[in-house]
Amino acid sequence: MNLFKFFLGFIFTFLTISTVTVAQVPLYTFPMDDGTKSYYVTGGNGVNIFVDEKGDPTKTTIIFSSGFLTSRTSWDPQWFDSELYENFHLVRYDYRGMGNSDKPTVNSHSVDLNTDPSTIYMGNIDTNPYSLDLKADDLFALISKLSSEYDFKEKKIVLVGWSIGIPVSLNFMKNYPDIKIDGLVSAAGLVNNTGRELDDKILSFFQTMIDPQKNFDEVISGLDAIYRTISFKPFSDELHSLFLGNSVMAPFEYRMSVI
Repeated sequence: MNLFKFFLGFIFTFLTISTVTVAQVPLYTFPMDDGTKSYYVTGGNGVNIFVDEKGDPTKTTIIFSSGFLTSRTSWDPQWFDSELYENFHLVRYDYRGMGNSDKPTVNSHSVDLNTDPSTIYMGNIDTNPYSLDLKADDLFALISKLSSEYDFKEKKIVLVGWSIGIPVSLNFMKNYPDIKIDGLVSAAGLVNNTGRELDDKILSFFQTMIDPQKNFDEVISGLDAIYRTISFKPFSDELHSLFLGNSVMAPFEYRMSVI
């Protein structure tokens, strides 16, 4: 139980700073014709990963990795910032399980928070399709695609990670040391036991969040309660809808993946 509460503190920390991380951006009815190039790459275990590219490919490439239960659209403030895309080559992507990327599943089951989930589900890629190693493989597939089109001997790569985007980036750098990364920027990245324990009220919301899909009403209720409870002041309706809309698309296995 204590281990579970501690790891959920990672998520809690990420969400409490979300209002300062996500700035106000316009809500477009249809995708903008803004020069964004979108495509899929094949990541670990054959999972299709959705990628956006924008900006000047001759300049430094910045790759954005998002936070837990968010899609690539969480980077919209940066994506639509002309000072960035006119001076850099921007790349963002959806994690497996989020947004337009594939959402692999295994046999879902109910989890008792009094049991250490790391002993029953997490840790190896045969039972966890959302392990950090597989997410690192996805990032490798993305960078390999970029390397096939652009000469990174002549330009730099900078990784920007928000929340779990930092563990994903660090795992990639550990697993693929031959790929030169010129910079790493952390936005509330989760490293070196930076989480904190949750109280019982917040913990109850996370219990409903990880219930199997057959109890989907409870899942949505748990996610909604989390977003309404943990910020230092209430989210705007637009930001609340953005986070909730992204998170309800995530399969059970993804929601369990950070435990």
